[in-house]
Amino acid sequence: MVHLHPFSAYHVAPNQAKEFVSLPIDLYNSSQIDNTIDTYPHSFLSIIQPNLKEDFKNIRKRFLTSPYLKQDLTPSFYVYEIVENATVCKGIIAGVSCNKDSKEFVLPHENTLKKREKLFEKYLKTVRFNAEPVLLAFEDSKSIEHLIDAYSKKTPFYDFTFYDQRHRLWKISDTYQVTSLVAAFNKESKLYIADGHHRWASSSRVSKSSSNQEAQYCMCFLLPTSSLQLDSFYRIIDISDLLNGKEFLKRLSDSFAVYSTTSYQTPRNKNSFSFYVNGSWYAADYPKNTSLNSVELLHEKIIKPILGIEDFRKNPCIEYGYSQRPNKEIEKKTKQESDFLGITHFPINFDEIRSNADQGIMLPPKSSFIQPKLPSGLLLHAW
Repeated sequence: MVHLHPFSAYHVAPNQAKEFVSLPIDLYNSSQIDNTIDTYPHSFLSIIQPNLKEDFKNIRKRFLTSPYLKQDLTPSFYVYEIVENATVCKGIIAGVSCNKDSKEFVLPHENTLKKREKLFEKYLKTVRFNAEPVLLAFEDSKSIEHLIDAYSKKTPFYDFTFYDQRHRLWKISDTYQVTSLVAAFNKESKLYIADGHHRWASSSRVSKSSSNQEAQYCMCFLLPTSSLQLDSFYRIIDISDLLNGKEFLKRLSDSFAVYSTTSYQTPRNKNSFSFYVNGSWYAADYPKNTSLNSVELLHEKIIKPILGIEDFRKNPCIEYGYSQRPNKEIEKKTKQESDFLGITHFPINFDEIRSNADQGIMLPPKSSFIQPKLPSGLLLHAW
């Protein structure tokens, strides 16, 4: 049974929201971070100062002393809507229990990178706030969506445009409305982690070592599954200590139909892949029927047997990235490097994610790139 937890969020005034929030940190380069802080010296980026090599305690101090952040007096839920072009995503921001009992109803679908999970845990233990919600998906429910729509008919607390997206947010603090939402989600049996596996895993680890009641909950954005948009990460693998490019292509040809292409070809189904090696693009098709999805096929038929990589959680040879033009990023990062391999694959779908999660089968890290991506600092859940 899913139980939501209302919380008293920290946030800035409505007219300051656009200047305070930030994109997810990994979408900025170093100079963009510095320019944003120079332009908006009281932004969320100025609190966390990601370019500084410092003790996380300083982030906690800047958070507590910010004159712009105020805390709601009443624990609340928050209806949140993102509109981009014709796409509308609307759901609930709430606390969700992340202690050991949550394993029964909050289901992951992919493994985390061990190093990143431990870093996030260390960060959370020190700063003691969530700034970017974990994205959780629930099965489409007319009763829940009806409540969400009903609560968002009033004037929103936030209404601003940020990077071509319109963001609106409503506070739900009325006791009856809060109780109604809790009751509606109590009927749900499962939530699926769509985005934020590392944030959820680190929050779960923190909950075990903290006696603070608020630390037992992780701030999450809950959306119906139909609102999710799925894409894939590209991979760049350092094969310098494994084998050369020619040997990789030869061994790949033992199981796949491999052919050279004059330019990048987007994988067209789960059995097709594109590779960039020795400065050229190649496409490969797996010729057999298989129940494996594209990521499982990539790892079970290529990365494990050909490259000999078994532990994806710790291996430093693999770099992950996302771009709508992955070929350009791969070419830029591997240009003139014969000992680097770039790979793209067909996106998995949510039915595949649900199936794996229900069976407790974990996919490798970064198996899916799921949107919407939420800004950081819109609301902060602290303890």
